[in-house]
Amino acid sequence: MFPPAGSLTPQSHDLQIGTNCLGHSLLTSLLLPLLTTTASTSLTASVRVLWAGSIAVHVAAPKPSGMSLEPSGRPKDLSVRSNYAQSKVGNVFLAKAGAKKTKENGVVHVAFNPGNLRTELQRNWKGVDHWVTVSCAAVLVWALI
Repeated sequence: MFPPAGSLTPQSHDLQIGTNCLGHSLLTSLLLPLLTTTASTSLTASVRVLWAGSIAVHVAAPKPSGMSLEPSGRPKDLSVRSNYAQSKVGNVFLAKAGAKKTKENGVVHVAFNPGNLRTELQRNWKGVDHWVTVSCAAVLVWALI
């Protein structure tokens, strides 16, 4: 989360897009045959793929569409914060696309916001983002309710 500016995957994708979207999408594609088989013999809606979103979808993603794209279809490299938000919007898009693709086979796709958790993911945060998450998360959650 918020790696140094310009961080890329070995395939030259923004590191946050690679980590949060492309890797998960590949894993889900590889597991889809097993998920489909499992869903065919399981309780309805009990086989799920969960896609981690974030409050950043609402507060930091480019408006109005949630992503700014290059003509090639790749997300534009914006600021580190905006790239993170775009990667979380990407997970929402992947959940929606997955739900359409697997509608008939019983695999459920859900995007969710895990909330403001204090983890090592914030190790590179500086300034206001760090202060808000560490010091004010409970106040913000209460204010949003």
